[in-house]
Amino acid sequence: MQQHRSFKYLMDILICIERIEEFSTELLDFEAFKSDLRTRLAIERCLEIIGEATNQLLKLEPDVAISHTEKMIGLRNRITHGYDDISEISIWEIIKVHLPILKSEVQVLLS
Repeated sequence: MQQHRSFKYLMDILICIERIEEFSTELLDFEAFKSDLRTRLAIERCLEIIGEATNQLLKLEPDVAISHTEKMIGLRNRITHGYDDISEISIWEIIKVHLPILKSEVQVLLS
């Protein structure tokens, strides 16, 4: 049962990363991202899910081989509880720099 739940959380993370990639493919630069409220909100929701799935996964597998898990959970908490303090440039950096790394880590765990 635990292995099935871990797989589910990893898939939730991967699906959200792929959705963020899909949502952001037409955004050529930060200014386009910043001006597209609908896309920003959709991406923030996916980041919330990634953070919560990571939190649940860590409860099952505290030593899971994913980097920056605390930061992902912290981002989820900031989006949820400190929504008015979210930096658009930070979200853009996460999309461009950190999500590709997370995606490859999750794919390795799923294989």
